[in-house]
Amino acid sequence: MDWLFENDNAKTLINVLANEDSNPVVLTMETMQVFLNMTWEKYQPAIIKYVFIPYMIYLCLMCRLVCQSARSYIDIISFDQTPDVVAERANINLQIIILVPFAVILMLFFLYLELP
Repeated sequence: MDWLFENDNAKTLINVLANEDSNPVVLTMETMQVFLNMTWEKYQPAIIKYVFIPYMIYLCLMCRLVCQSARSYIDIISFDQTPDVVAERANINLQIIILVPFAVILMLFFLYLELP
């Protein structure tokens, strides 16, 4: 494994492994697994910090935006009290009550999977 740390050999190896035409059997070899485990230990915290956490913040902001938009829509349609509008408003409220916490639970689940 010493050859990996000479010149740009590690970079070349990663580029070869990332190539679509590479053989997937190579990834199951013991030396490749050692290499991938070593690189994953180094890069996992950076991936979590610079990719995953900003993405989670983005998803939270999108949930907030969708909830606010839905709430504004519900307020707009609340002036008409026809049975169809009341049923639609109840349906949207139910979706907000169920789907938003479900989305937050999924985000927390994925966060749990990514943290060491």
